[in-house]
Amino acid sequence: MEEATLPTVGRVVHYVSYGTPGGEYTSQCRAAMVTEAGGWETLSGSDPETDYYKHDDGSTRRVLEQRWDPARMSLHVMNPTGTFDNLSCPYSPGSQAAAGEPFRYPGGRGTGPSGSADGTADR
Repeated sequence: MEEATLPTVGRVVHYVSYGTPGGEYTSQCRAAMVTEAGGWETLSGSDPETDYYKHDDGSTRRVLEQRWDPARMSLHVMNPTGTFDNLSCPYSPGSQAAAGEPFRYPGGRGTGPSGSADGTADR
């Protein structure tokens, strides 16, 4: 099985919007540009009941367990009505990203730019 080529800064990818809970707006594919490669992921084992501690200055701080994930990217997303920045989005190497797997390469298999497995199609 071939490894997916991770996008690099400056690449155009597809971002999949979440839509609205009431369904007024559906999940849509939007153009996005990678602005930062890699990102922090908060691990699901973080417990809000035990993750707080008192700092020396008397303030309360929350400690979250995180790990660096090279497959997360920060994106500049372009919508028809404006743009926004989304930090630390997970990468979906498949050709069909769904809401909750916010971005992928455009193209056939989605494993690299223009659907190429090794990312050579647009070099």
